[in-house]
Amino acid sequence: MGYFAILHPKSNERRFRVDRCHTNLFVLSRLGLYEFFWDIGILLRAEADAPHAADFDVEIVLPFATSDTGCEDLSSKVLDQAIATQIFGEKVLVDETNVRIPSYGDPFRVVAVPKESAVRVDDSGDTRMSIWRISVPSRPEKQCYLRLRFKISHPDVFWQWQPIALARRRNSGHARIRRSRCVK
Repeated sequence: MGYFAILHPKSNERRFRVDRCHTNLFVLSRLGLYEFFWDIGILLRAEADAPHAADFDVEIVLPFATSDTGCEDLSSKVLDQAIATQIFGEKVLVDETNVRIPSYGDPFRVVAVPKESAVRVDDSGDTRMSIWRISVPSRPEKQCYLRLRFKISHPDVFWQWQPIALARRRNSGHARIRRSRCVK
């Protein structure tokens, strides 16, 4: 079984912390074919003692192989009032590039991640995982939120097809979240 992680690249001078992380798995069916997507939303804050660089890198380890088409930036969807309310599950106030959620405290900026800023860094061909480096453009002292969608190319790591009566199929998914932790 693979794992999900958000890492500081070794080359990263700027340290950050993950305040919140949201993940969603979507399975879409078209004419008997299934497509799998994994959405990740990460609320990041730069550490107080971090150097004040213009941007910083985040590495995301996913528990499955992803499509070569890259990842899709979902910042425009987060800035839509109706969609943001569904993503966060509570009342959301959206103002141009900022989002305020009363239970989160301070408002945060939603950051768009250009396609060329998300690079797959593993070339092992391993179907159990993939590693992406995301260059996050952000002002140093602010919280920022990025939301990305990855197309899963090999869902068999956590998805099973189980044949039953007369070629009908039952699907069974399995994902395990153990705990979040900060390792320094």
